Amino acid sequence: MKPNRKQLAAISTAAAAVLLAALGTPAAAWAAGWKSSNGESARDTLKDIRVHARAGAEDAYELKAMIANPRYSADSHMVRLNELRAEVNQMGKDIVKLNGERTSLPVWEQQAVDRVLPLVQDAAKNTSNAIHCYNTATNRLWGPEDSSYAEHVYRDADKIASTLGDYLTYERLQDEESAVQAHIAASDASGGN
Repeated sequence: MKPNRKQLAAISTAAAAVLLAALGTPAAAWAAGWKSSNGESARDTLKDIRVHARAGAEDAYELKAMIANPRYSADSHMVRLNELRAEVNQMGKDIVKLNGERTSLPVWEQQAVDRVLPLVQDAAKNTSNAIHCYNTATNRLWGPEDSSYAEHVYRDADKIASTLGDYLTYERLQDEESAVQAHIAASDASGGN
């Protein structure tokens, strides 16, 4: 049996409420004006940060594997470190830009920035430590103890990507719910079923 408009609205509302609860955001934040003149741009920036986080997580994972394998040269470590640094730097630039626009962002984007900013800062610190470790390791390649920096960057970047994925899904569900509600209201106004 195909659900009617009222059932669709209830399903959409329930799905959004479940996601809100999972993200730990109060209903008041959802009800607040979550669309702004900067909403589209900020959403795109969050998507970009997510892409860079995924790439950074992959770079950190590969770097950790390279550190554990003595057949890789110091030059190959540096190539991967430079790629990792570029991803983390871009995430940092983007999150700082969003944080600067904070007052004009919808509540859900402000919360996303709040959750992601410390993770980006931690990833930047660990990337910097990894580069420092590489630069000071004059007579040896990295050892297993040095791979902890790559592991921390991997975890931070992976958490950034999953956190932003949750927030972007939340926002998409809000848009879908609004569209369903608008469709129901238009149908009710025209006297249709």
